[in-house]
Amino acid sequence: MVNFNTSGGMGAAVKECCKCGANVAGRLRTKDSFGNYYCAACFQAKHDQELRELLAAQMPEPDLWLRIPVEAYAVY
Repeated sequence: MVNFNTSGGMGAAVKECCKCGANVAGRLRTKDSFGNYYCAACFQAKHDQELRELLAAQMPEPDLWLRIPVEAYAVY
């Protein structure tokens, strides 16, 4: 696979968060299965939203559960 996302010819590859656009080269980051980079904050927000949606789908009133902050959930 050829990476065309480089800065200035033979320089280091540019690693940008796909959500906020921050440069994550040399910082804590996550790469998904599609090759997209996430900064720590954006990945945590994405994970929290996915958890909220997963739990809401299992509840009788999904819209109510989507409004509850993820910190209120207790995972056993």
